[in-house]
Amino acid sequence: MTNPVQSLCEPTPVGIANGASLSAAVNLSGRILCGIYMPATWTAGGLSFQASEDGLTFYDVHVEGAEYTVSTAAGIYAAVNSDAFLGVRHIKVRSGTSAVPVVQGALRTLLLMAGVPDVG
Repeated sequence: MTNPVQSLCEPTPVGIANGASLSAAVNLSGRILCGIYMPATWTAGGLSFQASEDGLTFYDVHVEGAEYTVSTAAGIYAAVNSDAFLGVRHIKVRSGTSAVPVVQGALRTLLLMAGVPDVG
C-alpha cells in the first residue's frame, strides 16, 4: 500500500457528547483522514465511521464488504488506513460499531489528523 497523503496533516477536533456515541459532522475540506489522537478519558471502545458527500446523508464506511473499524484505547494515536477514506468529504466518528455503539460517559474530544492527497 502506498501512502495516499502527504506528510503534512492538519488537526481537526471533533467531539462525541456525553451520553452519545456519534460525533458531529466534520468537513475534511479535501483532506484524507490518516489518524486520530484519542483523549486520555476515552470510555473503552473501538471506532467506526460514517461518510457523506453532501454533509446531509451519511453512510457507514465499509471496506471489502465489512464495516471499517479501528481498535483504539485512551490516550493513544490511532493510525487509520487512509485508503478507506478516499472520496470522503464529510465524516462522523462513532464510538463502537453501528451494531454495538459505545456511549461516552462525558464529552470526549478526538483530534482528527487529515492530510492533503498526494497527487504526484
